[in-house]
Amino acid sequence: MQTKHILMGIVSVLIVILSVLMIVVLQNDRELFEVGESPTVLENCKSIGSISTGINLLFFADEATTQEYADYFFSSSPFDKHLDNFNIFYIEPSDYDPECELYKGAALFCDSKELIKKAASCPNDYLIVLEDHPEVIRSSSYKQVISIVTAHPKEVLLHEIGHALAGFAEEYVDNNAKVPRGSENCKKSCEDFGTESCSLGCTKSDLYRFIPEGVMRTLNTGNFGSYNENLINERVEDELKTSSFFTGNVVSEISEECLNQEYYLIGIESGEIVSVIEEIGCAGTPGHGSNNVQIKTADGIISSESFSNEIIFTARPGNENEIDGVQYDSKDLLTYLKVPKIDDAELIQIVNFDGEVTGSFPVESVGYYPVKQ
Repeated sequence: MQTKHILMGIVSVLIVILSVLMIVVLQNDRELFEVGESPTVLENCKSIGSISTGINLLFFADEATTQEYADYFFSSSPFDKHLDNFNIFYIEPSDYDPECELYKGAALFCDSKELIKKAASCPNDYLIVLEDHPEVIRSSSYKQVISIVTAHPKEVLLHEIGHALAGFAEEYVDNNAKVPRGSENCKKSCEDFGTESCSLGCTKSDLYRFIPEGVMRTLNTGNFGSYNENLINERVEDELKTSSFFTGNVVSEISEECLNQEYYLIGIESGEIVSVIEEIGCAGTPGHGSNNVQIKTADGIISSESFSNEIIFTARPGNENEIDGVQYDSKDLLTYLKVPKIDDAELIQIVNFDGEVTGSFPVESVGYYPVKQ
């Protein structure tokens, strides 16, 4: 009997030792990663107008409000020339109402992990959240997320799209503000615009803008100016080359396609990848900017999409025809991107403007989080 108890004790000890060893091995294999979360439930996706391969604007608003802003958008130059290049989708507040915050108590800020995941319910490249707030609260643009205070003139939509889609700098003067890397609307001289006449002051007091009063400077106009319009046209053409193609042409068919797609949800903080999770839904694009999220296979880099997470742009109507805007440094903010899942992928990495890899994540560890020490 005593021998039996001894054997049972030895077996118990061995089980404990093996369990510990398995945990250690798992942690080593996963580079100290812990299990992630369950997939997101996708919402009811609706659309306005015809659907074609193009850039997808996803509104988080009711149908009437979405239609109102879409009509304004398509009546504004140069977007009135791209009626077939943009699709309008929306998710009703009754299906999903984003939990936005007032960033620093001053600006509507709707970027969140949950918003990025819920956006996968529809084709989505740029996300536009509309909320009612007093005019004193600023609208904002960050990555591909545009947060609009409906008390502001609708020109604020064009202004924030100028940041998100085209990477434009502010054209009012605030010497404490930054010109985004890669921005092309502020120049060192008029000759850089190919003209002899332009206006001094474009974010910095010693830089020049193309026109005296454009929508990147004031909300009293929806005019970008011909130079900026050409830049937008180039951006639209560039995005169309990589736009997702959907075989369906009605929203019910496209929603079904989103249910059959997969993407990587990537958490980024201070330039490093802190999590990657597989999710169901349409990936869309992470926006436009000077950083890149890349996917590598054994054959090299097969996917590279740009994004910008360094600045939160904010704006509201100001005095003397100029925008009252403030920038916030957000490069260290925890944020999330989506990129399509790719078979045979081995590594996901973040590359900055200078070509330096600031963060990487082995695909074999997708679905796990790094354990913070």
